[in-house]
Amino acid sequence: MCRILNWLFSRISRGCLAHKASPASKAAHPPGLLMVPAGVGALPESELARRIETHARWLDSGGASGARADLRGEALRFSNLFMARLERADLSGADLRNANVQWANLSGANLEGAKLGDADLFQSNLSGANLRSVSAPGASFFLSDLQGAGLIGADLTGADLRGTKLQRADLTGAGLTGVTLEEAEIAGATIDRSRLTPAQAAVAAPAARPPRLSAGELEEIVRAHHEWIESGTKRGRRAELGGHDLEGADLAGAYLRRAALPGADLSRANLEKTDFQGGELAGVDLGGADLAGGWLLGADLRNAILDGANLEGAMLRAAKLQGASLVNARLTRCNLQGAHLDGADFTGADLTGADLARATYEGVKGPDAEGPGPKPPVS
Repeated sequence: MCRILNWLFSRISRGCLAHKASPASKAAHPPGLLMVPAGVGALPESELARRIETHARWLDSGGASGARADLRGEALRFSNLFMARLERADLSGADLRNANVQWANLSGANLEGAKLGDADLFQSNLSGANLRSVSAPGASFFLSDLQGAGLIGADLTGADLRGTKLQRADLTGAGLTGVTLEEAEIAGATIDRSRLTPAQAAVAAPAARPPRLSAGELEEIVRAHHEWIESGTKRGRRAELGGHDLEGADLAGAYLRRAALPGADLSRANLEKTDFQGGELAGVDLGGADLAGGWLLGADLRNAILDGANLEGAMLRAAKLQGASLVNARLTRCNLQGAHLDGADFTGADLTGADLARATYEGVKGPDAEGPGPKPPVS
């Protein structure tokens, strides 16, 4: 950890300054937009900046204005995407070799087949992103968030994955020769450990789950959390149950608003009418759980497993369900207004009477045979 912290401090003092813009360049670009060195990359700097700005409007307006960034196959080698907002953007097949992608937000983005060789993705957010078949030899993902990302068949030869969050990422068939995995978090990741050297396996061992809580302990945590919410966080304590084994737990009607349960196992749990509003449930396993009448307004359920779950009459307005699996889930009369469903799998799901007004669903799978997924209501 000390080595990583020392490296990080040197990175902040040196790496970011290397991309500092001149006063003239700053004046030409609104704050937050990327700046590409003149003459580098086939896409003109002004056009790239325009697409980023238009994409930001699309994100902020929930798709009502602007347009999703379409950068498929674009030549962006050596481009400066420092802190760029590219959530859910399409960069499939793009050439991003040697690009500066530090602190960029690419959550839920499509980068399938992209070239990322020697790119710098330091502390970037790639959670839920599609990185299938990317070519990223020598790329730096140091301290990046790759939770739930799809890296099937990716070439990561010599890549730096130190300190990365890889929970529930899929690295099936990925090339891992020479990859550094010190302090990487790989609990729940799909990875062929036979491809890892003994040294890699030793430093990237999946974290063990916390011990299973007794019914009494769980009841006390819920009580303290309720007090924490009701007192405006002045008393009690927030429920922090990330990674816990709660399979089959009875939490029906529990008040768990804003609770933190990322990566927890709640499969087959009784969660009828449970209040998870604003909860952190990314990567949670809710397979076969009963969430009928549940309150999940604005909850973060990215990359969650909800296969076979009962969500009849549940409130999921504005919930984040990007990359979630809802295979054979029951969503009858479910409120999904303004929900983010991009990349979710609804194969075999029952959406009878569900309200999908203003929901986003790029790349959704199922449930009907004629299209890629849930359709917007006909106006």
